[in-house]
Amino acid sequence: MSINLNEAWSHLSSHENGHDFPDSDVENSTTKNIEGYDPDSEETNKNISSLFDIREISKKDEMAQGLFNDFLKSLLGYLQAIDRLSLARRDKEVDKATENQADHARRIAHDSWISSANALSRYCVKLGIDNSWRSVIGLDRKSQTNWVLSVSSMARKMALA
Repeated sequence: MSINLNEAWSHLSSHENGHDFPDSDVENSTTKNIEGYDPDSEETNKNISSLFDIREISKKDEMAQGLFNDFLKSLLGYLQAIDRLSLARRDKEVDKATENQADHARRIAHDSWISSANALSRYCVKLGIDNSWRSVIGLDRKSQTNWVLSVSSMARKMALA
């Protein structure tokens, strides 16, 4: 299945409520615990521009397109896992085991997304294509999550505009 950026943004904006993102009107339990996340910071703007750099790489050849599509699919999977965890944390009737399962699924989705980002980055290095976007995503989980939140927030705003 091929996913393009417009489809990804459309998917992100299709959920009006319940997202665990900074522009949500709902008080959320995940983003308020992420230190250093500021949707209006210069770092956020850098995160967003890096996504467009990655998209340009996908135009190089068929392999780059496939790796970019894998990157987007795993990114969307990660966002869905964040949603499920957020909903589990908000639902007073959800037991701790269910919440732990949602958190475990989120961690697996995060690892899958980073794996796809690393595969795309290695392909860029192999072809001699600039992969400075990978350093913007970061090497630690907090930086990586902030990147995802920045991009998803921007995508939702653009799709709803």
